[in-house]
Amino acid sequence: TARNDSKGKSLLLLTEHEASMATLLQEARVPIKKIAVNRSQLSPLQAQLSDMLSQHADMKHVAQKAFVSYLRSVHLQSNKELFNVNAIPHDALAVAWGLPTLPRLRFVDAPTQKAKNVPYAMREAAKEKEKAAGDVAAEAKGAAEAEDEEGASE
Repeated sequence: TARNDSKGKSLLLLTEHEASMATLLQEARVPIKKIAVNRSQLSPLQAQLSDMLSQHADMKHVAQKAFVSYLRSVHLQSNKELFNVNAIPHDALAVAWGLPTLPRLRFVDAPTQKAKNVPYAMREAAKEKEKAAGDVAAEAKGAAEAEDEEGASE
């Protein structure tokens, strides 16, 4: 990568739900060159990683810490539409990293806590959505009670 006034190159790997990051980078005038992967040269590493981690407890511990650290970094990003830790399949990602079990994710397991770094506009939109859902549920309950009263009077 570039330092100071020099030029550099970097590799950015994005999942499908992070594809909008490319447009954000283009808006910031970062040149992007898409590279196609030759699928015939790919080989699965999950079994090898799993075997290696089962044989070396210290490497398993480091892999678990790296896994939690990665998901925490996604969780702490301010752009929650782009970086949504709940959109990532945790179990599948742990298997891909060679981990036999899913490490404990305290920041994901505690949904009652206030979300960190959520923009004000997104919090307000969520409140409005919850309020609208509550209003619809109250209307449905009122309509059901009215139907029950009509049925009881007949």
